[in-house]
Amino acid sequence: MASLAIAEVNKLDSEEFIEVFGNVVENCKLAAAAVWSHKPFQDVDHLNQTIADFLDALPQKGKEGVLRCHPDLAGRLAQAGQLTTESTQEQKSAGLDQLTQDELSTLTDLNQQYCICLLHLRTPLWLTSCPLQH
Repeated sequence: MASLAIAEVNKLDSEEFIEVFGNVVENCKLAAAAVWSHKPFQDVDHLNQTIADFLDALPQKGKEGVLRCHPDLAGRLAQAGQLTTESTQEQKSAGLDQLTQDELSTLTDLNQQYCICLLHLRTPLWLTSCPLQH
């Protein structure tokens, strides 16, 4: 999909907004539906902040539910090619599609223990930092 100007975003009805932003929070269209009700957005930063505010306002169990909707890193869905477009791109940018068998085994073990944010991590960093968190 082509990029939308904030004015175009503000013109989207709820169904269109959910179609465009329904996966901003992985597999959680509810987030997009809730954020839509806060239109109009002043700019992209305002939209991003509204999404963050939605997540911050969730009770602990809600936050845990959102995390459970996110696939494991280089996990079963990735191995089967069933990740969302966004997750595929995110995991590829972190080098998770290039793991050795030993790295994959380590990450599989870590997936059972941790939630890792990939936005600014690269493979060597998470491999060295995660075991220190035991």
